[in-house]
Amino acid sequence: MTHVETKTGKSKLRFEEKKTEDPTSYNDALRFPDKLFKSNRHTFTCLKAIFGIFSGILTGGILFVLLIYSFGFALDIAGYISIGVTAVACLGLALSVHVRCIVLLMIPSLFTGRGRVAILAVIFGLLLSRPIKNISINTSEVSRSMACSTELFQNQSHTLRQQLNVPLKQITDALDKHAKDIKEIGKQIDKAIKPINDALAAIKHGVQKVSGALDTASQECDRMMNSVYDDCTGELSNAYDKCSETLSSAKRYVPHLDITAVCKILDKNQVCVILKPSVVCSPVKTLDNAAEKLANFAVNLVKDIDKWFQFNIIKKSQNDQVNNATKTAKEFIAEIEKALTDKKITFTYIVESMSQLLALSLLLLLTQSFFYLKNYLAKDEFDNIYITSQFKGYDSETREKGQQGVLPLQKKEKKLYTDSTSFMMSPKERSQSVIGISQLILHVLLSALIVFLNYVLFYILFLVNRYGQVNVDVTGKSKINLKVRGGQMAALINTFINNINIENTYEASYNTTVCLPSPTPPDATDIPVLCSAYAAAFLLVLLQAYGARCNRKICAFYYPEQEIERIAFLQKKILYNRTERHTFIKQHVTSIKNQKIAEQRMSVKQMFICNMSLL
Repeated sequence: MTHVETKTGKSKLRFEEKKTEDPTSYNDALRFPDKLFKSNRHTFTCLKAIFGIFSGILTGGILFVLLIYSFGFALDIAGYISIGVTAVACLGLALSVHVRCIVLLMIPSLFTGRGRVAILAVIFGLLLSRPIKNISINTSEVSRSMACSTELFQNQSHTLRQQLNVPLKQITDALDKHAKDIKEIGKQIDKAIKPINDALAAIKHGVQKVSGALDTASQECDRMMNSVYDDCTGELSNAYDKCSETLSSAKRYVPHLDITAVCKILDKNQVCVILKPSVVCSPVKTLDNAAEKLANFAVNLVKDIDKWFQFNIIKKSQNDQVNNATKTAKEFIAEIEKALTDKKITFTYIVESMSQLLALSLLLLLTQSFFYLKNYLAKDEFDNIYITSQFKGYDSETREKGQQGVLPLQKKEKKLYTDSTSFMMSPKERSQSVIGISQLILHVLLSALIVFLNYVLFYILFLVNRYGQVNVDVTGKSKINLKVRGGQMAALINTFINNINIENTYEASYNTTVCLPSPTPPDATDIPVLCSAYAAAFLLVLLQAYGARCNRKICAFYYPEQEIERIAFLQKKILYNRTERHTFIKQHVTSIKNQKIAEQRMSVKQMFICNMSLL
């Protein structure tokens, strides 16, 4: 029951509840829903406690399903959390009116901005677990295809290189075989020319002996003839001197005649010249030189014959293989697989963690519902903008008592307050809905871009898989056949190279089919699921205003005495604002009027001064 208690200087609206036992006939006449939802909160406590326990069990079951299928929790962890929440919910819903109100406030909170944040978080989880995950899988497939192509190219190149080396190996083997034959022929030639070498060596030895004997004879001839030449020159020199002395003394008898010329027949240079060793022994020296030259010729001939038939086979083969690769294919594939595995583990961990963190949105709704109820009970001005049917009834009662009412609202007040009895949104509610729709559109564009990238990547990989099936076959043939035509020397050379007849076929096949990417197609349910989620989010935005109204009605249902006080507070607030605004307008009009009067006085004074100056 409600009444007004009047005190000095202050009036207070208070709700008093009389706790009386209802008659049994009256309790039996009430229906079951009326006992739960239309009775006083302090009546039928046992029935409400039982209903609260069932509601707590239902809440735990719903939470268990959400934790598993929406937030990706493990079955055991979801079970433990659900059991704990169910126990607390059953206890709270059975014993506390506050808990019932808070839990019930969570339902319309889904239709407010908090609910929109929660469902957008769920949509983000869907994006992570569906399109973004598929993009990651297809990206991994691209990396695998690149690694496979690298390995295929290296393997086929190695095979082709081995096939091209086959002719070189055959030539090398043939040359090795002919080298053995040539060495054997060389040994036979050595045996054949050995007697010639021995004969030439004997000739060389004999010539050397003759040369030595002639050299000895030449030296002895020089010694003997030098002695004879010295004796000849000495005797003739003495005879020449005596002749010249004798004829010089007789010259005075015949002064006009040079009789000393007779002594020239004794000139040693002319008489003893035939006795010089160089003249007498020159034939012996000539024979000695000839023998020495013959010996040197024989020596050189032996050396030339030995060099002509001397040979050695030097075998050198080189097969360079240059592989300018910073990494082998196996290392490249191993690093890619390791990086992809690490990234996949990290990405999976992030997705699972974020999906599980989204469960905190439920806790956020619970916390916000708690603070909403707390502020509703503690602050009369909190969310007190609704003109309800109770407010209209209270305003009518106020007018009937002769007091001032506030209805109908003025034009400016209609922008500030909401008529909850009308289905139409107020200007304030419409502005909030427009903001919510704008945010939702941005989120839709981001999601559409992610889904588009998912389909584009799949389509590109699909085209590569479909039209990239290229088989490259490389075949070839190499042939080497050596023949020498001519005389006996050509026949001799042909015996060496007649087996060098090389014919080789090589082939290589590049089959890219095994390395083509196999993309994972996008889930066909991605677009319907996301569209349904965004449709729900859009519906929540449209119902945001009505959800906020429901919050107020739920609190008013559980705490009617507080609602009466809030209604009285709102009426007084509107009246006070009107009074303040009226006073402000009156003062403003007065100020404008005084300003105009002052301006008129000023203009009259200026006109008077101007006229006086003209006079």
